[in-house]
Amino acid sequence: GTLNISNTNAAVVVTNDWSAAGSGSNTGMAQLNLAGLSNFTANVGSVLIGTAADGSAGAGVRSSGTMILGATNTITTGALNVGWASGEARASTLLMGGKNTVNVDSVRVGAGESNGYVGFDTNRANATLALRGKSGIYIGQFTIGDRSMETASDNNTSSQADFTAGELDSNIENLIIGRGLSGDG
Repeated sequence: GTLNISNTNAAVVVTNDWSAAGSGSNTGMAQLNLAGLSNFTANVGSVLIGTAADGSAGAGVRSSGTMILGATNTITTGALNVGWASGEARASTLLMGGKNTVNVDSVRVGAGESNGYVGFDTNRANATLALRGKSGIYIGQFTIGDRSMETASDNNTSSQADFTAGELDSNIENLIIGRGLSGDG
């Protein structure tokens, strides 16, 4: 099958954002599994996995989510965030499918108190990813493990972008790996 999403004012949001901060534990995870699709195309404002549920590119509360892409995928978006949470270290994942083209201006994998992971679905042989900016040239910023929006935390986090199970062709202007807390905590 085929799924096409085209609305540059909208976001694709895969999250279980916990709106009741401080009132219990959120152990669930949202998942969007597109592995059975032949084609997935999204031309949207942002793709947010394990972030705020309101569609803003910001931290959710104890958020987590997983998105698994199909055989052939084309995503064009301003921002791709995989894991951006506050309150408790939770994991979020994006698994690339077989043939992937992602045109995006900003990628953030694991922000705040979230563990983010981006990589290939190991069930796909000969997987490829062409990673470019939204205009088709450079990605402005690709950040892995960004804690700079936190001022204090006692949660340890671990984020990664692992493309060893396939082939990556990318143009990244600024690659930031491991940005620490902005406060003294």
